[in-house]
Amino acid sequence: MSSRGTIYTLANDRVADQLAALLASIEHLYGASQPVRILPFDDDLQQIRRLLNSFSFASIWDDAEVLARWDRFMARVRPECMDPKRTRIYGGHRKLAAFDGEPRRFVFMDADTLLLDRLDAIWSALDQDAVVCCDFQHRHAEHVFDPESPLTEKLFGSDWRRQVFCSGFFAGHSGAFPDRLLADLEVRLLGGERDLFRQGGPDQPLINYLVLRGGLDTVNLAITESPYQGVGSWAGSDHFELAEKRLLDRGRPLLYLHWVGYPSTDFRALCRGKAVNLPYRELFLSHRFGSGGNRQPAGRLDRLSGLWRRIRNRA
Repeated sequence: MSSRGTIYTLANDRVADQLAALLASIEHLYGASQPVRILPFDDDLQQIRRLLNSFSFASIWDDAEVLARWDRFMARVRPECMDPKRTRIYGGHRKLAAFDGEPRRFVFMDADTLLLDRLDAIWSALDQDAVVCCDFQHRHAEHVFDPESPLTEKLFGSDWRRQVFCSGFFAGHSGAFPDRLLADLEVRLLGGERDLFRQGGPDQPLINYLVLRGGLDTVNLAITESPYQGVGSWAGSDHFELAEKRLLDRGRPLLYLHWVGYPSTDFRALCRGKAVNLPYRELFLSHRFGSGGNRQPAGRLDRLSGLWRRIRNRA
């Protein structure tokens, strides 16, 4: 069996409820045996520090030198994304710090995900490939690179769409971007190659560029032979079936669920007793509040419990 590594995520207090649910989903599968490191969007971490009292396997990893390395790189190659007033997900590039961590193997998961199956297939795939993903981003590859730019096919070939991946869930190895390689990629980006980036998400186009232009071998378990071939992960898909704390896609288990495109304000409102039309909200709530009152907002338990009962009755 392949050795396990670390799970990384990226968070601050704005996504504390989502982080709590993600950590509970990991704990449901692994107990306290799977290490999790939380990379900070910024210094807004008071709620998260309190939350971690309930999750002994998770810690904040705020290595100033590593974070500064990627902050400086982002400021040089995509300075427009370093303005918090102009960038919807300011600090998203810091997930790249996972490539500088220890131990060597890692999985990165956005805070708006739940882990629904063990990561054995991911760790095994990392034995052969530098980067592993499991998604259908290729169906919407225009959210990564500009399909109208002649650079896209010139740099990545005619099958570039099948190579791109969602930056909300991927696995890799630390040390993949040594200083010399990163400096070379920076020169290429500033020389005009960043023109192929789509406007919008600051981290997804950049991470895809670094992986593909850096020559890292990749495999997508959703479109190659694997236990998750053809299995979805996006919460906007309405055909998944709930089975206790798992989801099935036509009878096959999902590896993870990703609420990409759903704002953190929806989750925050749901966790404070508001009626929010969030897909698979009963699954989210079962992880967010299913492991004990010490993980629930003070003074909200009765109202939240009643909301959860109404949701389950309607379901």
